[in-house]
Amino acid sequence: MISFNMPPYVGTEFTYIQEAIDELKICGDGTFTHQCSTWLEERFGTRRALLTTSGTSALEMAAALCDIKPGDEVILPSFTFSSTATAFVGQGARLKFIDVRPDTMNMDERLVEAAITPRTKVIVPVHYAGVACEMDPIMDLAQAHGIRVVEDAAQGVMSTYRGRALGTIGDFGCYSFHETKNYSMGEGGALLIRDEEHIEQAEIFREKGTNRSPCSPPICGHSSGRRIASTKTASPHGTAIATPSSPWRSRNASSFSTFPLTAYTTLICSISSAATSRTAPPS
Repeated sequence: MISFNMPPYVGTEFTYIQEAIDELKICGDGTFTHQCSTWLEERFGTRRALLTTSGTSALEMAAALCDIKPGDEVILPSFTFSSTATAFVGQGARLKFIDVRPDTMNMDERLVEAAITPRTKVIVPVHYAGVACEMDPIMDLAQAHGIRVVEDAAQGVMSTYRGRALGTIGDFGCYSFHETKNYSMGEGGALLIRDEEHIEQAEIFREKGTNRSPCSPPICGHSSGRRIASTKTASPHGTAIATPSSPWRSRNASSFSTFPLTAYTTLICSISSAATSRTAPPS
């Protein structure tokens, strides 16, 4: 039997777990988290990268940042994972599904314009299997109609469109580091933020309505009441699988033939994602 996926393990994971324990801070936003966020920002050229507990959490943050009101419409492909839809339904959006292209299984960009109405608030291209959607026509339509774009790039880490990293083209990009993804940390994700104006609010959402993030001002804002920041020790094996000498990387080289993997360093380890499940709102 051929396994659907094989969780990577290369032997240095326990070293990183021990480092996290020795620092006496395992709740997230420690040394590993900051290193990884910085690496993602510099490698992909995004304004801010915030680690989350899952790709779903990243999508939910993006939906909240789009300021969707009940009845607003969101355009998305009919072929995608449930989280692409539920993240926006949770904000009160009405979904408008369009068909996908048979050659890529991605949103058919030729069908987007006909789906736009005065209530359209967001377009959500999904880069299925890391294959890029045709982003230029989608972005042109979004700009012409004043619509935000949230890229579901859960499977698109290290993939590009016309030289630009997937997840950095729209207003927001969402990555997943789930066990089944090319870069797996067990569970985890990241929200990529293109514009400075959204960073402050995103930091507050991520910290459950508080200003605990060192990047947030001394104010409180709306909170989803959920824990979506990543923890530090959840998947330290991420460090190991990203190193150039990783045997896991060698075994899976064919899967990454289109990716510039030589740029990867051990900083991606820090993705230390997965972590804490969502918790109840703090009392």
